[in-house]
Amino acid sequence: MTTSGPNLYLRHMDSWALDLRSRNRAETSITRYRDTIRLFSAWLADTGHPLKASKTKGSVVRDFLRERMAATSPGTAAIDYRNLRAFFNWLAREGEIKPGKNPMLTVGEIKVPDRPMGMLDGDQLAALLKTCRSNTFEARRDRALILVLLDNGVRASGLMGLRYTPEVPETHDVDLGKGELTATLKGGNRLVLPIGSATAYAIDRYIRVRRDHRKSTSQWLWLGLKGRLTDSGLRQMLKRRGVQAGVGHVHPHMFRHTSAHELKKAGLSDEEIMSIFGWSSAEMARRYGRALAGQRARAAHRRVSPADALVR
Repeated sequence: MTTSGPNLYLRHMDSWALDLRSRNRAETSITRYRDTIRLFSAWLADTGHPLKASKTKGSVVRDFLRERMAATSPGTAAIDYRNLRAFFNWLAREGEIKPGKNPMLTVGEIKVPDRPMGMLDGDQLAALLKTCRSNTFEARRDRALILVLLDNGVRASGLMGLRYTPEVPETHDVDLGKGELTATLKGGNRLVLPIGSATAYAIDRYIRVRRDHRKSTSQWLWLGLKGRLTDSGLRQMLKRRGVQAGVGHVHPHMFRHTSAHELKKAGLSDEEIMSIFGWSSAEMARRYGRALAGQRARAAHRRVSPADALVR
């Protein structure tokens, strides 16, 4: 069923994109898939390999990934590996290649070395919150945003997409009484985010001062000086607060790693953290918490030292 031609892989990608959209996959994900397929097809052409999916061998894919790893990083090559695996699996399901001709069957997954992720410690978090001590609109908003990020590691897009429509329950994403926010994830899925009492109170304080904002009737919870606060506005705020606090460059994803670490340290299981973060794979929970696993183990040991228990 496969045809030849210089743009064969891109034509397959166009068809795959239609399938992905029909299953409500995020455009950002489709773009990442397309970028990998475009790179791979260009590399095949440059290296003289056939632009025919059924003729692509696992050894060819491995050569491509080795070059990508050398030119970029293991992490980038691992993303390309996952994108190619998803693409060739789709080709096999669609009958474009025979299942036994799937080159990814002989390509091993790329292992990304563990390394400490950018996280924030207790002193840094306290310094950030100290910059938000006043009763101004921005200070109350920024404190609430920082606490939400720390409480559940929500992604920036989900956080900035929260709606505040108390008169219209169907679109209202804030329930401070229950300690819950409901975020819309990439692809349109909805995720209930737990928040603690300190975060709920911070949001309440922000909502009270929000009532006097000239855009207070906006459906969006988070407002800037002129209107809705965007992802870019959140990043700029965190960068500004980081400088004020003497912490350095602060960005939203640092809170995702920090939150996962703190929840693991508090004893939550991978399954529980998966539920909070909206992950479908336990590997994500393990990867986010693995970098500081030794630190948590040492802290736990100090609490339950067998020798200490014996001599008490």
